[in-house]
Amino acid sequence: MNSLKVISINEEEFQMTEDEILKVMTEYIKKKREWTRKVDSLIKAGKGSMVNEIKVPTVKGHSVGKNWNIQIRSIEE
Repeated sequence: MNSLKVISINEEEFQMTEDEILKVMTEYIKKKREWTRKVDSLIKAGKGSMVNEIKVPTVKGHSVGKNWNIQIRSIEE
């Protein structure tokens, strides 16, 4: 079943199907891992001062540089 849910990302609410929520969360994890790898490699190379030059990706308008506060609930009928 692919019912409509309300997902709250950092207190901003979106109505999405369960499949759409899964896609958003997968994109968040993928982009966060990629960004974290870039930051870690700069730090290991002794170029920590360049970390701020890396653009922090966003998903649904929210930065992946910070952990998201996520809540998912059913739509009340």
